Amino acid sequence: MYSARLADQGYDVHLRAPEFRAIVDEDLRTGQHRNPTEQPLWFTTAFFHAPQELESEVVEAGFGSCRVLGVEGPGCVLEDVRARLGDPAEREIVLHAARLSEQDPLLLATSHHLLAVAVA
Repeated sequence: MYSARLADQGYDVHLRAPEFRAIVDEDLRTGQHRNPTEQPLWFTTAFFHAPQELESEVVEAGFGSCRVLGVEGPGCVLEDVRARLGDPAEREIVLHAARLSEQDPLLLATSHHLLAVAVA
């Protein structure tokens, strides 16, 4: 459910440390990220929402209809995303994939960051 956090940290570097693997295990289990170490690259205290959780939380806070959008979309995992965004034809492909992912709750979670848009 909170797999974007796992993808955001990368598989190659940080997951080699048992302490960080334990942090990510907890992230994935609870959605709460706690970094009890002094390692600044392992992020700060945070709460990670699944898309449906964020929408529910916004509505429960008293807002009207809510739409949750992916900030980056699935293109955030591309190694060459900056180069692709610099090319108009490639940028349209990346943006098209992002638009498609926003229409599917499961694909929405491929974006590392979410944005809730709601009306009071």
